Amino acid sequence: MREEIAVTGLGIVTALGVGDAATVAALRREQAAFTELENFDASRYGVTRGGEAVAPEVAFPGVDLGDRRLDRAARHLIGTLDAALKDASLPADARAHGHPYAPHRRELLLGSTLVAMLQAADFLKEEARVGPERAPYRKLAE
Repeated sequence: MREEIAVTGLGIVTALGVGDAATVAALRREQAAFTELENFDASRYGVTRGGEAVAPEVAFPGVDLGDRRLDRAARHLIGTLDAALKDASLPADARAHGHPYAPHRRELLLGSTLVAMLQAADFLKEEARVGPERAPYRKLAE
């Protein structure tokens, strides 16, 4: 038996904009997504331009993005999930409000590109400081 699938909500933040309408509009007008990088110092590299989304606080004003100690990627995820729930006309706390579909009938699809780039930059800085064998992230793999 073939089941039908319905996408009921969408949240998206890209270097082109926040939300599907802004992103599609930017694609249609062939807007450049790459700008000078602002979230980390890329001056020592040969390339200093890249595609960066605006800060989560700018992308999702008024949304509780969690503890400020959460990294940028996690705060973007929280904001994007909130946007998808709003787009689906579901309350942010759907469980408390009685979700209309059983858990086995719900799905979340999540895609990202270079989501942990800032953490990687921190790891590389630490590796450069203490050497590859002593960098903390190396110990995680042991």
